Amino acid sequence: MPGADSHPQLAASIRARRRAMAEGRAAADDAEAPERDESIPPVARTQSMFLRMRTETHYQEIATLLQELYSSPTKALLVFAPAGIAAGFLRLHVVAVFALNFIALVPLSALVLYTILAFTADYALLGGLLRAVFGNATELTLGMCALLQGKAQLAQWIMIGSILTYCLFVLGFSFLVASYGKKKEPFSRTRTSIMSSLVMSGSICLAIPTVIAMAVEEKHHADKVNRDPLFLSRATSLVQMFLFLAYLVFRFRTHNRIFPRNPNAPRLSRTSTGVSSGSGSSRGSGPSHVNMTLVGLGALVLTALCSYYLVRSLAGATKALGVSESFAALVVVPQAGSLMKAVTIIRHTRSSADALPSGMGRLDFAIRSIMTNVFDTELFILPMLVLLGWAVGEPMKLSFGLFEAVIFLMAILTMTYLVQHGKTTYFEGTMLMGTYLSIAIALYVRPDVTKTSLSALGIRRF
Repeated sequence: MPGADSHPQLAASIRARRRAMAEGRAAADDAEAPERDESIPPVARTQSMFLRMRTETHYQEIATLLQELYSSPTKALLVFAPAGIAAGFLRLHVVAVFALNFIALVPLSALVLYTILAFTADYALLGGLLRAVFGNATELTLGMCALLQGKAQLAQWIMIGSILTYCLFVLGFSFLVASYGKKKEPFSRTRTSIMSSLVMSGSICLAIPTVIAMAVEEKHHADKVNRDPLFLSRATSLVQMFLFLAYLVFRFRTHNRIFPRNPNAPRLSRTSTGVSSGSGSSRGSGPSHVNMTLVGLGALVLTALCSYYLVRSLAGATKALGVSESFAALVVVPQAGSLMKAVTIIRHTRSSADALPSGMGRLDFAIRSIMTNVFDTELFILPMLVLLGWAVGEPMKLSFGLFEAVIFLMAILTMTYLVQHGKTTYFEGTMLMGTYLSIAIALYVRPDVTKTSLSALGIRRF
């Protein structure tokens, strides 16, 4: 086919048509452009335009962050945060205050966790410490609020309930989802055995004060150390904190090859200000470090306020609903901090791909996430609450009740045993979930054990 240059008239017509289109676009742009104020200096006009664009980008980044965090049903739960705080401030009915703040903590815990994961994705040792602190912000703030309100036992119950949730229910659900329809689902025995050994060591340290409290009688307390029941709890907490720091060095420095990073974890891209999913894609319009920090701090403030009103209304709400306070603290309240994390772990457990790009299976990452949450609670949150109580003059001990100690150790032993084989079936997951439900039913029918009933049984609270 001959080109346009071989026909002079056709070429001229095309050039004329292009000039007309270009002139039309320029006229349209001039018509739509706002009229400039020539009295404003060019430098001031440029600064004004830059500030306006920066402000618009700032709000667009925050909107992008919130848009990407949740699906619409979960995102809608954020409205319960101001509602719950207002209900607590206005002293509405205790059941309404408890329910509103409980629902508000569910999306807030996910918001804090997402921001801290994205912010610390490129940091190793420091990132692990920050994730232990802020990744469990809901559990930590609930325990701190209970402790500062003089309810140390309530703080203990919440922490034990969180451990039971992960060890039994979340692990069982993950086994069920990962292995349903298969003969068995394999996972790495090496990695899980290391984590399970660490969890077992931390559990034994936590059980020592309880065992001594039940074994040592009052007449055997002769020296000054034994007369101070808080000494063992505080000394054990200091040891636990040291073990936790040693674990961070072990995981992120000396043996980091055993613990590969999750490639699907959210992170802030180095090449842009956006959040990347870890698979190599980045969103250049995503939120920056500053906006991530602002959103995270705002979520932390809301979490602290909602936790305060939830703890303050717990006793009245349980009395109005006719349930024991121990049931609410051991079964209901821990779900506020663990529900969204549990859903995320379980949802990503099963996939069509056998392994992630790092070589680890998705069930391996699920088990590691579950044990990490248990380990953080044992070696960081509980000791931190004991040391915080020491600092503010509110005594908190690591000794638990007999029933709480039994179910705590039973859950740890069960989890440790099941992850030693390197494979699982859906029936094991069903049994774990059934065990958790049996414990929940037992806690529902069991009345709160008071100091008087403990004395009648010959058991002294240490």
